[in-house]
Amino acid sequence: MWKERFLRVCDRRWALERLFRCFPDDPDKVVAGIRDGEIDPYEVVSHVVERLREDGLAPKTISFYLYLLKRFFLFCDIELSDKRLKAKLNLKRVKNVRRDRALTIDEVRRLVSMAHSPQLRLLVWLMATTGLRISEALSLSWEDLILDDFPRFKVISAKTGDIREVPVTRELLQELLKMKGSGKIFSYSRFSASNTFSKLLERLGMRKKVGKGYDVHLHSLRKFYKTRLEEAGINPLFIELWMGHVSGVVHAYFKPSKRMEIEEWRKAEKALTLFSEYEDRVVERKRIEELEREIEAIKRILTDVLARLESSHSRRAA
Repeated sequence: MWKERFLRVCDRRWALERLFRCFPDDPDKVVAGIRDGEIDPYEVVSHVVERLREDGLAPKTISFYLYLLKRFFLFCDIELSDKRLKAKLNLKRVKNVRRDRALTIDEVRRLVSMAHSPQLRLLVWLMATTGLRISEALSLSWEDLILDDFPRFKVISAKTGDIREVPVTRELLQELLKMKGSGKIFSYSRFSASNTFSKLLERLGMRKKVGKGYDVHLHSLRKFYKTRLEEAGINPLFIELWMGHVSGVVHAYFKPSKRMEIEEWRKAEKALTLFSEYEDRVVERKRIEELEREIEAIKRILTDVLARLESSHSRRAA
């Protein structure tokens, strides 16, 4: 039960299958034993790590599998103490060298405009204006799109498995309706989505090396979302709610009415609209330029008319 449910919400199926093969018994039986107090979860972790070491995996790779194991246990309402894990396993800390930055709105517009395929264009646009994690975006189906007076996606959180609703801008909704079908919205795997996005960044010259990695990844679109909402003065609790952050305050105490959420979203939507208002300003600027040209043309005509009138008056006076 737990195993299959977690496999449905986690995108790293290949890694999870290997992880579950390292369990001392069937994962569901292990979880049941831990929850009943019959099995020590730290002994399970030690067993799994030892199996991975026997397979010759590097410490960094083992740390990755340990991260997945902790996520699985948390999904099953089993919490592990990092201090006890550290004491029991004696794992070396793996330094995180990635330094994502938030993209600017002009950079996001450029990415959306220059994406070579409709699917990539939609993925970038959706992630930037919904703040979804890549695994959450790729798991979306057309049936998750709620079409009423407050359009939104029903999203399964990649971290907790909880369902949350994330509003959609009217601008993005128009794009979604153009492509609406059945089944999953995106056909990308996580690897292919990341690889395709990286190629787009390289083609546009939009990222640089930082340490051992790069400063822009798909996750940067999520940072763009959070930054835009914070700059627009959106209630931080709504930001946490829409982004699916695990927060005691949000989950335990913050229960806004739909009217409150819609009012806050109307402010947020303005900050997340990429093109509509931008294109309106472009059109307005072009119209002003046209009017200025027309005024200059009228001035030249008037100047010519006045010159002819003066010439005619001079001839009559002579």
